[in-house]
Amino acid sequence: MSSRAEWRGGPERHRGYHGVAVTFASSVGPSERITFRLQTISEVTVGRVSVLLADDHREFLGVVARHLAPHFDVIRTVGDGRAVLDEAVRLEPDVVVLDISMPGLNGIEAARKLRATGSRAKVVFLTVHADRDFVRAALGAGAVGYVLKSELASDLLTCLSQADSASPFVSPAIAWGP
Repeated sequence: MSSRAEWRGGPERHRGYHGVAVTFASSVGPSERITFRLQTISEVTVGRVSVLLADDHREFLGVVARHLAPHFDVIRTVGDGRAVLDEAVRLEPDVVVLDISMPGLNGIEAARKLRATGSRAKVVFLTVHADRDFVRAALGAGAVGYVLKSELASDLLTCLSQADSASPFVSPAIAWGP
């Protein structure tokens, strides 16, 4: 039994895929034509986690975006809680990183309302508030992480990489004493 593949024709396009037609000839039976559909790298969505950032300090947003850019797809930055809700509904990010103290709607209330919309985005707080009551309120609003701004460099990437774990990440610098 012998078979051979021969190239017939050029590349074909079929429903957004590039195809290569190959005809297999066999001494046993009739020839078969098979089209292999191949995707080019530009057609494949790379599975980077999308992040929406919210903070009322524009300069700080830039710092955070630059810190995350090598590892995540920062899809938008916004400056207030109401914009978080609008953009989260429109863009459907994987993660929303937001501050607590923002104009229009504070971060904790924005997180609650985000959950009420049915959003599946993970919520992480990045804030100056080290008070345990804020941590409890944030986690109660559905947050999977709570990072102090002073610990951005050491904690934010760790927090985001653990966003799917069963227990929330809280910056270790927050004192949980009696």
